[in-house]
Amino acid sequence: MEETQRSGHAPADDTSQSGETTIGNSIDIDMGVMPFFPRTGRERSVVDLTQPDERFSNCVRLDPEDQRWHILETEDLQAGYCHHEALLTSGVPSEIRERINVSQNLATYGWFCYEFCTISLFWSLSCIEMAVWTKFIELHPGPLEIVYRKSDRKERVFAAEAEPKLKQGWRIVGLPNFNFSLSALLTWASDAQLLPHGVDIEYIRQLRNSMAHPTRFNWVLPPKQAFQIYQLLVQIVVALWPECS
Repeated sequence: MEETQRSGHAPADDTSQSGETTIGNSIDIDMGVMPFFPRTGRERSVVDLTQPDERFSNCVRLDPEDQRWHILETEDLQAGYCHHEALLTSGVPSEIRERINVSQNLATYGWFCYEFCTISLFWSLSCIEMAVWTKFIELHPGPLEIVYRKSDRKERVFAAEAEPKLKQGWRIVGLPNFNFSLSALLTWASDAQLLPHGVDIEYIRQLRNSMAHPTRFNWVLPPKQAFQIYQLLVQIVVALWPECS
């Protein structure tokens, strides 16, 4: 007989408060509750966690007013992100805004953990992919006519349903090379003149793929490069959703 109650917990629900679900398995505790482990003495306190990463001591900024170099402070790290976040238009979907905000927060908390800047950069790249995917779905909601390459069988599906089929050998009629990969999304957006002028889609693709599939070393990139990719992200998102006149 299936056990429905363990360790004094109420019967498990298939859906947690965090929205996670299970198939064929019971959840003993809510996903928002961490399992208990006795402390080891190696845990870091809040005070320790909020100490600036010493690698930022080598970072400086040039003040355009006095033309002098100054040691970078945490507000200086955030300023550029805040300026560019303000460029986002009212048409940008909320889920894209949320993801951009995470990228900004990761870079900000890089002040305490230098590697977070690299994670912020990668998150910005993933947000570029999500933004172009969202714009494709927005412009091509469907039904789309798709054809199976091996038999010429045709179907009509909505765009959100097409992606798994394209991975199985189907193709969109009129877009034979499109398969929802990052390369295909960027090529589509570039051909449709939806991207800012001069955007190097091959650079985006190669950098994302290199970071997504590491081989011999861990990526540790400087905060300036993380900010440059964030700038690129905002430029692309604003081009995809320009302010309505």
